[in-house]
Amino acid sequence: ICLWLLVLPLVSCEGNTRYEVMVRNETDNAIRVEHQSRSLSNLDTFMIMTNVGPGETVLLSSDDWLGGRAEAAEPSQILDSMAVFNASNEQSNHAWRIPEQWYIESHQDRKIPSQWRHTYLLGVREGNF
Repeated sequence: ICLWLLVLPLVSCEGNTRYEVMVRNETDNAIRVEHQSRSLSNLDTFMIMTNVGPGETVLLSSDDWLGGRAEAAEPSQILDSMAVFNASNEQSNHAWRIPEQWYIESHQDRKIPSQWRHTYLLGVREGNF
């Protein structure tokens, strides 16, 4: 019984999955990213504007979901909306909802309880405008 009581807390935990969304500015000028996550705590907020300088990588959002998920979610499951603008206020032509537009890395940080981290990186280049 003692062994069972020691193992039960480890097995009964659901784990966690963290989703991190980042943008890297690969242009010669600053860009502006307007975005809104799908997090329940952010549903009543307006678009968040983030300025990204040339050569910078910026974390736009991070969100934790209950349960360890090995498969990365679709970008549209994490972000409600996203638009990227250059210094001339031209909007990029990124189809950000398509996973192939992103560089997605997945890491299992812990096995018991299952802890996963999925990082999404969108590179923005001059040719995207």
